[in-house]
Amino acid sequence: MVMKRHVRTLAINSLTEALDIKTMLNVANLLMTGYDSDYIYNRTGFPRNMPMPPREVARQIVDDVNTLGLYLEFVTILIRIQEEGLKTRQYRIPYLRELLNDILEQGYIYEPNRKMFIEDPEVRRTANWGVLRSDEDTFSFLRVDIVGNSDLVRKYPSDVIRTTYADFKSIVTRTVEKRNARIWNWEGDGGLAAFYFGRNIHQSAVLSGMEILHQLFIYNRLNSRLDDILNIRIAVHSGPCHYCGNPSDLDRSETIITIKELEKNNTETDSLSISRTVYVMLDPLIARQFDTMKRNLKTDCYNYRIRWECDH
Repeated sequence: MVMKRHVRTLAINSLTEALDIKTMLNVANLLMTGYDSDYIYNRTGFPRNMPMPPREVARQIVDDVNTLGLYLEFVTILIRIQEEGLKTRQYRIPYLRELLNDILEQGYIYEPNRKMFIEDPEVRRTANWGVLRSDEDTFSFLRVDIVGNSDLVRKYPSDVIRTTYADFKSIVTRTVEKRNARIWNWEGDGGLAAFYFGRNIHQSAVLSGMEILHQLFIYNRLNSRLDDILNIRIAVHSGPCHYCGNPSDLDRSETIITIKELEKNNTETDSLSISRTVYVMLDPLIARQFDTMKRNLKTDCYNYRIRWECDH
């Protein structure tokens, strides 16, 4: 994301009016490692026997930020400095509101839990929320799969299957995206959703899985074109993973391998299974809805299904 010309001027003015040269370089170093006085003299060609004007330092920092595409990260740091200070000192950052308004106008919102800008889901939805790079971080994943896909494809006309599977994908997509998750992979009869932003991504994934079960229960009885019940399995697991644009690269992630095993080998039909990693992060009221199971995994997993009063 590149700054417009007037925004570049605002950013330069913001640094010049708020910070001295030493503090500017400290801020720049948070974004660009090794950014010090030697570096700035080399970048500008300014004579070393002369003190550099603060505005010249600010201009070079802003231009380097712009060149490296670090505009969002730059403003995020300014927000943090104004809210929390820097090295025990408080600062007021002028023109910060104007910089924020520019970012909002370009379709981004500030996510306070991660303290970073992400794309506004009302404007667009991309797999990396518009900001993730390839760094490893902790995600919560939801995997869903239709049970007996091959039998259904053989039994029903292709137009019925297409409509039914499209309806199912719509239920899943709508449910996870309202919790700011993204579909990372979809293969016709199921897929994988990633949760990264929010106060409790583990709980968001679990609530999504529970809601999908309930939504499908209603769909099967009111809207389905199948004579049979559309059965599914859902699993939720959290762990480290690299964001990657190619879905096939996900298969090498230990976290993805685990959730596939959890869904395929440890989840009963029309139920949701979650790993212990996820279970311990749940509100007790939600956790009580799950039964403990121990099957083929190395640790306990927990299962939820829609229950009737007579089941208790």
